[in-house]
Amino acid sequence: MSIEVANLFKTYESKKRPPVHALNGLDIRFPKGSMSAIMGPSGCGKSTLLNILAGIDLPTSGSVRVDGQDIAQCPDGVRSRFRNQKIGYVLQGFELIESMSVRENVALPLLFSTQSLRNKKQRVARCLGKVGLQGYEERPAAHLSGGQKQRVAIARALIMEPSILLADEPTGSLDSRTALEIMEVLSELNREGRTVVVVTHNPEVAKLCAARYKMLDGKIQV
Repeated sequence: MSIEVANLFKTYESKKRPPVHALNGLDIRFPKGSMSAIMGPSGCGKSTLLNILAGIDLPTSGSVRVDGQDIAQCPDGVRSRFRNQKIGYVLQGFELIESMSVRENVALPLLFSTQSLRNKKQRVARCLGKVGLQGYEERPAAHLSGGQKQRVAIARALIMEPSILLADEPTGSLDSRTALEIMEVLSELNREGRTVVVVTHNPEVAKLCAARYKMLDGKIQV
């Protein structure tokens, strides 16, 4: 799926502080099947942009067209279905439930699915296979390494078979070797046809993406 963002603004209002202008007329396009990196200093609006692309947050103004449909103008229910069915989001810091097993963490998006337990287990196994964690289904999340936890987070993002994969600093807490391994996983998922957008501070990680963009003060630098 392609993504086209036009004249995007996001302002956070506060009664106690001046308004924060996180995005300031941002324009960017991610073609279908592309793999892109977004770089920039902390506070430049990278995570805000990802949250809006995922339909988690709404812009103050502007459009976010996914395959021609402006998700920013969709009703909440439509946007929720879009997020659940089309978007895989790899959050910064893994965000796993440590007391749960790998299988339980990966299956969380299927919580309200009407699929049979057998089908859910098969889907979890298939996603874990894509990230190289076959046989880890019953391992407690607390007993995993950082790289393994990130692979589980990617598997969870894949469980609904999304067309778009968004990753917020997916290698930020990993050593360089593990970071490259995680990027190879994301690259393989891109080669399968998914549109992948990676937010990163690491220039070596960004080099592994075909397209690279720099953000500053809520805009893409040209």
